[in-house]
Amino acid sequence: MSSEDHVPQAGEHHHMGDRLGRALGAGDELPTDPDLLPAGLSRRRGVAVAFVGIGGFFGTFARFGVEQAWPSVAGHLPWATFVINVSGAFLLGLLIEVLIALPKEPMLRPLLGTGLLGGWTTYSTFAVETVVLGKGGDLAVALEYILLSFAASGIAVAFGVAFGRWLRTAPVLREELAESGAD
Repeated sequence: MSSEDHVPQAGEHHHMGDRLGRALGAGDELPTDPDLLPAGLSRRRGVAVAFVGIGGFFGTFARFGVEQAWPSVAGHLPWATFVINVSGAFLLGLLIEVLIALPKEPMLRPLLGTGLLGGWTTYSTFAVETVVLGKGGDLAVALEYILLSFAASGIAVAFGVAFGRWLRTAPVLREELAESGAD
């Protein structure tokens, strides 16, 4: 019997979805929520809020610059917001995986995740642009924008997680993290 004729048995994983699930960490133990500060770190909440503000300033400033340089055209997909949100989804997936390897850096998530990427991405602008397209009679473009944005962002975050997992588990990086005491 050739491999093409093989019928998978219970417990065998040969589907693309199974491989993707493993790449994304399906079945792994879930990490402790880093937003829940361990005992004794509650006084650092103010520092975390400051880091969110600093990251948010830079993320929002960068997004403003991109949207000014690449303005939307009435009746067309708002490409700047689309690219911003999809890239932000990828970077957030990547960041979450990389931060698992850096547990001794509790302020990176507030700075980079909540702050920088929270300021970079903009689902409120996405919502307003969608309504403007719809009210302008461009319902097909509005629907296309919704579907493309959610599909592309979902795919981007999955690729970000998979890439971050690959980076985190690459032998060279594992050795470097072990030497630095972060692993």
